[in-house]
Amino acid sequence: MKTVIQPHNLVAFRLWLVKLGYDIKPLNGCGFVAKLKNKIQKQQTPKKHHYLLLTDQLTGNPAAVALGSEFEGYLGN
Repeated sequence: MKTVIQPHNLVAFRLWLVKLGYDIKPLNGCGFVAKLKNKIQKQQTPKKHHYLLLTDQLTGNPAAVALGSEFEGYLGN
């Protein structure tokens, strides 16, 4: 798994995912699972981005890596 985001951007990344319509479920530690909750958003979003996994080590599945790099691109990191 690849690193998704930098540690100091974790809280902002979670808030951004909530704003995009993801339902966040915490895991042990600082990791979480995020799923799209709205049917309309699921139809408008590529299927590979419906489910995100972020672990304690800030690594994740390919969807989390893609959205993490997009997020950090907005921040200019």
